[in-house]
Amino acid sequence: MWRPRVNPTDLLMLAGLQIAHMQKACPPYVAGMEFAGYVHQLGPGVSDFEVGQRVIGIVNPRRPSGGAQAEFVCVPAASLSPAPEAADLTAAATVPMNGLTAKMCLDALALSEGEMLLVTGAAGAVGSYVIQLAKQAGLLVIAEAKKTDFEWILSLGADEVVPRGPALFDAVRGRFPNGVDGLVDAALLGAAAAALVRAGGATALLRGSQSPGWMPGCGTRTSACCSR
Repeated sequence: MWRPRVNPTDLLMLAGLQIAHMQKACPPYVAGMEFAGYVHQLGPGVSDFEVGQRVIGIVNPRRPSGGAQAEFVCVPAASLSPAPEAADLTAAATVPMNGLTAKMCLDALALSEGEMLLVTGAAGAVGSYVIQLAKQAGLLVIAEAKKTDFEWILSLGADEVVPRGPALFDAVRGRFPNGVDGLVDAALLGAAAAALVRAGGATALLRGSQSPGWMPGCGTRTSACCSR
């Protein structure tokens, strides 16, 4: 049976675990951080879109008017992007949050062309976007995934794939004794993954991972990123 997928952040919000961070919102809370659909109406001065156009978008569900899980959603035009005509809108709705999270992580790492990036959880939505965006930026990518996903991860552009689990440390350190230049920890491995980053390297943390400072003395630059 097909079951709809909901972002973990939306589930946390609906469970009341993020209500302390709500911005002047009152229950009931309208969750939803991303959406896809058709433009129903344009605001004054908006010329980049037209009524009836297929779009994807991002929205802050903590705002007073709520998030994307509604029949109509009003957002700034800058929060929208055209959706290809051939794209399934249900699938397209999963792009904004994960894609922007991946870009935020890479922006925070600020790695230079030719540097080596380790991506844990590479087969997930964020991890797979990170791989593709990193390759476009000229980075080398070593990706962590289960063996059944190796072929697919390589098709995304990863230069190497290493197994998840206890073999990860030896696989990465055997290839890069001094550590990799940067890490996007999409699998939330925490200190175990950070130990694979060279001194002076950079680490991007996702929601649910440990907070900055969880590897005291490791010599890495740590950047926190908001996840889905």
